Amino acid sequence: MDSELKFSKHNGNIVARAHARGNLIHKCFLSWHVQTLTRAFTVYVRPLLEYGSCVWSPYFKSEIDRIESVQRRFTKRLRFLNNMSYSQRLISVDLESLEVRRLRQDLLLTYKNVFGLINNDSSIFFCTTT
Repeated sequence: MDSELKFSKHNGNIVARAHARGNLIHKCFLSWHVQTLTRAFTVYVRPLLEYGSCVWSPYFKSEIDRIESVQRRFTKRLRFLNNMSYSQRLISVDLESLEVRRLRQDLLLTYKNVFGLINNDSSIFFCTTT
Protein backbone atom coordinates (compact mmCIF):
# COMPACT_ATOMS: atom_id res chain seq x y z
CA MET A 1 0.00 0.00 0.00
CA ASP A 2 1.32 3.43 -0.83
CA SER A 3 0.82 6.77 0.90
CA GLU A 4 -2.50 7.27 -0.91
CA LEU A 5 -3.79 3.90 0.38
CA LYS A 6 -3.65 2.36 -3.08
CA PHE A 7 -2.27 -0.98 -4.11
CA SER A 8 -1.11 0.03 -7.59
CA LYS A 9 2.53 -0.93 -7.03
CA HIS A 10 1.52 -4.19 -5.39
CA ASN A 11 -0.82 -4.99 -8.30
CA GLY A 12 1.91 -4.10 -10.78
CA ASN A 13 4.34 -6.48 -9.11
CA ILE A 14 1.78 -9.26 -9.03
CA VAL A 15 0.86 -8.76 -12.68
CA ALA A 16 4.52 -8.76 -13.76
CA ARG A 17 5.23 -11.99 -11.86
CA ALA A 18 2.06 -13.61 -13.21
CA HIS A 19 2.90 -12.66 -16.82
CA ALA A 20 6.37 -14.13 -16.34
CA ARG A 21 4.93 -17.41 -15.04
CA GLY A 22 2.40 -17.57 -17.84
CA ASN A 23 5.19 -17.06 -20.37
CA LEU A 24 7.21 -19.83 -18.73
CA ILE A 25 4.27 -22.22 -19.02
CA HIS A 26 4.00 -21.55 -22.75
CA LYS A 27 7.78 -21.81 -23.16
CA CYS A 28 8.57 -24.83 -20.99
CA PHE A 29 5.63 -27.18 -21.53
CA LEU A 30 6.18 -29.48 -24.48
CA SER A 31 2.49 -30.24 -24.73
CA TRP A 32 0.16 -27.96 -26.66
CA HIS A 33 -2.82 -29.67 -25.05
CA VAL A 34 -5.16 -26.83 -24.04
CA GLN A 35 -6.45 -28.54 -20.88
CA THR A 36 -2.91 -29.24 -19.66
CA LEU A 37 -1.79 -25.66 -20.19
CA THR A 38 -4.97 -24.30 -18.62
CA ARG A 39 -4.48 -26.54 -15.59
CA ALA A 40 -0.88 -25.30 -15.26
CA PHE A 41 -2.18 -21.72 -15.37
CA THR A 42 -4.71 -22.39 -12.62
CA VAL A 43 -2.06 -24.05 -10.44
CA TYR A 44 0.95 -21.77 -10.97
CA VAL A 45 -0.37 -18.36 -12.05
CA ARG A 46 -3.86 -17.81 -10.69
CA PRO A 47 -2.83 -18.15 -7.01
CA LEU A 48 -0.52 -15.15 -7.50
CA LEU A 49 -3.43 -13.12 -8.80
CA GLU A 50 -5.89 -14.19 -6.10
CA TYR A 51 -3.92 -14.47 -2.87
CA GLY A 52 -5.22 -11.93 -0.37
CA SER A 53 -7.43 -10.31 -2.97
CA CYS A 54 -10.07 -9.45 -0.35
CA VAL A 55 -7.56 -6.91 0.96
CA TRP A 56 -6.15 -5.44 -2.25
CA SER A 57 -8.99 -6.04 -4.71
CA PRO A 58 -8.92 -3.24 -7.29
CA TYR A 59 -11.82 -0.93 -7.92
CA PHE A 60 -10.36 1.20 -10.72
CA LYS A 61 -11.16 -0.09 -14.20
CA SER A 62 -7.53 0.28 -15.27
CA GLU A 63 -6.33 -1.90 -12.38
CA ILE A 64 -9.01 -4.51 -13.04
CA ASP A 65 -8.02 -4.63 -16.71
CA ARG A 66 -4.33 -4.88 -15.85
CA ILE A 67 -4.93 -7.91 -13.66
CA GLU A 68 -7.33 -9.47 -16.17
CA SER A 69 -4.72 -8.97 -18.92
CA VAL A 70 -2.68 -11.86 -17.52
CA GLN A 71 -5.43 -14.39 -18.15
CA ARG A 72 -6.48 -12.64 -21.37
CA ARG A 73 -2.96 -12.90 -22.80
CA PHE A 74 -2.46 -16.47 -21.61
CA THR A 75 -5.67 -17.71 -23.23
CA LYS A 76 -4.93 -15.75 -26.40
CA ARG A 77 -1.73 -17.78 -26.84
CA LEU A 78 -3.50 -21.14 -26.56
CA ARG A 79 -3.65 -23.09 -29.79
CA PHE A 80 -6.79 -22.62 -31.90
CA LEU A 81 -8.22 -20.02 -29.51
CA ASN A 82 -6.44 -16.88 -30.70
CA ASN A 83 -9.25 -15.86 -33.08
CA MET A 84 -11.95 -15.99 -30.39
CA SER A 85 -13.04 -13.18 -28.11
CA TYR A 86 -11.93 -13.28 -24.49
CA SER A 87 -15.34 -14.37 -23.22
CA GLN A 88 -15.48 -17.16 -25.82
CA ARG A 89 -12.00 -18.33 -24.85
CA LEU A 90 -13.00 -18.46 -21.19
CA ILE A 91 -16.03 -20.57 -22.02
CA SER A 92 -14.05 -22.94 -24.23
CA VAL A 93 -11.38 -23.58 -21.56
CA ASP A 94 -13.93 -23.58 -18.71
CA LEU A 95 -12.47 -20.65 -16.76
CA GLU A 96 -14.09 -17.66 -15.10
CA SER A 97 -12.82 -14.12 -15.33
CA LEU A 98 -10.54 -13.08 -12.49
CA GLU A 99 -12.90 -10.25 -11.64
CA VAL A 100 -15.76 -12.70 -11.06
CA ARG A 101 -13.51 -14.90 -8.92
CA ARG A 102 -12.47 -11.92 -6.77
CA LEU A 103 -16.10 -10.91 -6.35
CA ARG A 104 -16.97 -14.45 -5.22
CA GLN A 105 -14.12 -14.40 -2.69
CA ASP A 106 -15.32 -11.04 -1.35
CA LEU A 107 -18.85 -12.39 -0.97
CA LEU A 108 -17.62 -15.52 0.79
CA LEU A 109 -15.58 -13.47 3.24
CA THR A 110 -18.58 -11.23 3.95
CA TYR A 111 -20.83 -14.25 4.48
CA LYS A 112 -18.34 -15.86 6.87
CA ASN A 113 -17.96 -12.59 8.75
CA VAL A 114 -21.71 -11.95 9.09
CA PHE A 115 -22.51 -15.47 10.24
CA GLY A 116 -19.60 -15.77 12.65
CA LEU A 117 -17.69 -18.42 10.73
CA ILE A 118 -14.41 -16.55 11.18
CA ASN A 119 -12.95 -15.54 14.48
CA ASN A 120 -13.38 -11.76 14.73
CA ASP A 121 -15.76 -9.26 16.26
CA SER A 122 -18.09 -8.27 13.43
CA SER A 123 -19.82 -5.68 15.63
CA ILE A 124 -17.01 -3.25 14.86
CA PHE A 125 -17.88 -3.49 11.14
CA PHE A 126 -21.67 -3.26 11.23
CA CYS A 127 -24.09 -1.10 13.19
CA THR A 128 -26.53 -3.09 15.22
CA THR A 129 -29.42 -1.71 17.14
CA THR A 130 -30.61 -3.49 20.23
